[in-house]
Formats: sequence, structure tokens, C-alpha cells
Amino acid sequence: MATYTANYQLHQWVPEDNFLRTDFNQDFQKIDAALAGLEAGKVGPEALEPLKSDIASVRSIANGKAAVAMGSYAGNGTLPRTISLGYTPKAVFVSISGNVLTALNSGGAPLGILIQSNGFQIQTKVPNANQAGVTYQYLTVR
Repeated sequence: MATYTANYQLHQWVPEDNFLRTDFNQDFQKIDAALAGLEAGKVGPEALEPLKSDIASVRSIANGKAAVAMGSYAGNGTLPRTISLGYTPKAVFVSISGNVLTALNSGGAPLGILIQSNGFQIQTKVPNANQAGVTYQYLTVR
């Protein structure tokens, strides 16, 4: 069963845990709020210190199992939209309007995200996933 980080109550799973989309959504909302506070000057750099140990813990757990990368892209208003990463991800999670689109590199019909050999593509099935002037956050697993 998942435990939680001390400062932001982010999920900390153990290997036998199942992952729920709602868990990721909750964590992304907390991270988004913390970053927005930092940008607005409401949170000082000292608030990021506890995150350094959390990041180190996640890297330690993931070492040799999977590499996780976070990034963003600026919407340009056209679909489909290809995001180049330089590697083929095993999983992609994109935060869109408080929801998370998910794609796993295990075949099957795409549900809005198509994993490609050099990144991923936002499909035309998701009209809010590439609005001009909007920045979208993503997390990938290598």
C-alpha cells in the first residue's frame, strides 16, 4: 500500500502496488499548485528542499527499473501533434485540463496518444490536447 511524502502528501508506491489514474491526477494537481505558488513568489526556494530528498528517493527506487522524464509542450492548435523525445517511451501521461491521458507501449488502439519510435503523438480524438497558447505537462517512462 502506498505511503505519502511528508510535505506534499504525494504517493510513494511499493513494487506490489497498483497504480490508479486518480493518484497521478491528485499528485499532478499538488505539484501544479506548488509550482504556481513558486512562480507567484508565494513559496520560497527553501520549500523545494524537502522535494530534493523525495526526488532522490524516487531515483533510487527507479534505478535499474525505469527512467522517468517530465517535460512540457506548448500547444499550437493543430492535430495530430507529434512530440519528439529522442527515445521510445514505455508509457506516456499527459495532463490536460485536470485529467491525465495515458498511453502504454503494449499495442492496441490508441486512445488519444500514440506512442512512436521517437516520442508520442497527440491524436485528433483529443481536441483539448493542443490548444494554441496552452502549455501541457507530460511524464514518460522509458
